[in-house]
Amino acid sequence: MGKVNTVWNHYFRDKRRFADLFNGVCFDGRQVIKPEELIELDGESNFVLEDKDGKRRYVQRYRDIIKGWNGFVLRGILAVELQDKVHYAMPVKNMIMDALSYTDQMGNIWENIPNDEKKILVGSPDYFLRFRKDDKLCPVITLVFYCGDNWDGNIDLHSMFNLTGMEEQKDVM
Repeated sequence: MGKVNTVWNHYFRDKRRFADLFNGVCFDGRQVIKPEELIELDGESNFVLEDKDGKRRYVQRYRDIIKGWNGFVLRGILAVELQDKVHYAMPVKNMIMDALSYTDQMGNIWENIPNDEKKILVGSPDYFLRFRKDDKLCPVITLVFYCGDNWDGNIDLHSMFNLTGMEEQKDVM
């Protein structure tokens, strides 16, 4: 994205502007997110996928801008993806990035469980899944900031589905 990315990246790194963007889009301008509640997060997500044969695949993704929203506890993870060109699969790209953020959170929760507690969980679904019944994740909200001329791409996952012929099936059900 080059120059455009650099300019908008610098602009939204300012916590006041970042909070204003989210308050305007998500909260109808109400000042719910305060700049002093925002913390910088690493925009890099890494994940290792292992298939049943033990072959590993390394996944690495980068967010343009990502901040934690802190109150008494972390309330959420807020991200902005900067675009100057239409990306027709943007909903899927965001879904993948959000899923990686949730995966990172799950990994962090598991890493902070004491080893003696992990030993008790051996053999349970909690140990296999690395997530316990009462563990909680922070919501991830991603906004796309488009600075091109006309966005004619998809804005949600539903608009990417091929639902041709489904109208007739609905009448049958």
